[in-house]
Amino acid sequence: MRRIIQHQETLIYYDSPQLFVAYDQFNTQYLGLLVECTEHFDKFLCVPVTALKLKDFFSGSVELRKIYENPESEELFYAQVVGEIKDIQLIPLDSLLEDWLPAHDFYFKKDKEPENIVESRPVNINPYWKY
Repeated sequence: MRRIIQHQETLIYYDSPQLFVAYDQFNTQYLGLLVECTEHFDKFLCVPVTALKLKDFFSGSVELRKIYENPESEELFYAQVVGEIKDIQLIPLDSLLEDWLPAHDFYFKKDKEPENIVESRPVNINPYWKY
């Protein structure tokens, strides 16, 4: 079965996406890390991550390198992307190259999403009350 992932969010961008989150047809999420850049394509190392692991990564409590060194599903993939990150076909990776691993001590802290804001307005409980 071919695994195709869709771009969800770019986490780090420097001239092009360096680290992104994507998902597949089963809503499994993946972290994609740029590992090689050529004239013809960008190559990304992709690993499936659970929502809990992704949350821990976003909070800055999990090192990026550990996510790739110890994948939760013991699966690693790579993808060659030409142009826009869209409809990315994952190719199983037999062995992980040391050069592809991110540096030690790289932690990521994602800004919090705005909290739900509830608009306040007077509530007319009794029609005889005056405000």
